[in-house]
Amino acid sequence: MKTLANILLTTLIMVGTVLAAEASLTKEAVSLIGTIILRDKSNSHYDEGFKLETPEFDKEEGIWRFQATGKFFPVTLGAPLYFFEIRDKDGYYRIGSISGRGFSPKSAERFRMPPALRKKITGVVGK
Repeated sequence: MKTLANILLTTLIMVGTVLAAEASLTKEAVSLIGTIILRDKSNSHYDEGFKLETPEFDKEEGIWRFQATGKFFPVTLGAPLYFFEIRDKDGYYRIGSISGRGFSPKSAERFRMPPALRKKITGVVGK
């Protein structure tokens, strides 16, 4: 009985891994979501800091990432690393920087969806 349970558990994990590998959002949708997020007044200081045309999908984490542009790149020794990520399953995002002192702003540590952006992004994501 334990062997059957182990086989079933292993099969479920493998199926979940295969299903998680495919992106549910298109590059165009992710670029549009990124544009909506950066146009919001709370994120306006990140404007022109990321390449919105070419998001990259991380299959293992299920996250879309935008590359930093000249405004935040190249990174010098001791400077913070800037990031902008969108979670594929629901469109939640995190944007900010990380340095030796931690995340800035502190909310960048978690994926979030402010109520002001929820309707706009939900229309694109459809979830």
